[in-house]
Amino acid sequence: DFTLRGARIYTRALDEHIAVAWGQDPCRATFLDYLDLGYTVLASPVPRLSKSDGLAVDADSTDGFSPGDTITYTLVLYNNGMSAMSDVVLTDSLPYTYTDFVVGSLQITTPPAYDSVAYYDGAAWGATSIPNAQQFRVTWPLIEAQDTVTLTFRAYIRTTVPVTLTELVNNAVVASARTPPITTTVRTPVQRPLLSIT
Repeated sequence: DFTLRGARIYTRALDEHIAVAWGQDPCRATFLDYLDLGYTVLASPVPRLSKSDGLAVDADSTDGFSPGDTITYTLVLYNNGMSAMSDVVLTDSLPYTYTDFVVGSLQITTPPAYDSVAYYDGAAWGATSIPNAQQFRVTWPLIEAQDTVTLTFRAYIRTTVPVTLTELVNNAVVASARTPPITTTVRTPVQRPLLSIT
């Protein structure tokens, strides 16, 4: 239909720089130069989400993740775009089958100021930090361009985990009013003691 109304022009390669201006087909334009610069192409937010794990408490001094240890998870959310993310929601799904959330361990850097934190116990969301949390959710009204948010929390690996367990899987997803959901996953290897009979 010879119109770019509603078009989104972008690049996924963050080291590439692009400039956009509205133009006209020179064969159809009624004005010289074929350019209409009365419209600005708005910048978009570009969220980046990463996650890592670390050993917070090494109960058996094996220097690895094993039952009875405590994991520290770190999430880093970065707005790599040139405009703000609004109505931001980050949801973390805990490996609750084999771990307990360490109450009070969730730490969130500010600014930007977050709006609320909620925990899900499998039946309902609540504002109280609980050890049997299956998920937690953090919301921000706004995360400006180039802003970074860091979240850390801990999870205790139960000593009753099955011997067949080889890893813990932790997923997080972030979405906002102007960006689709993006997901990050960290897989924590679980060590078991080597037993032998002589």
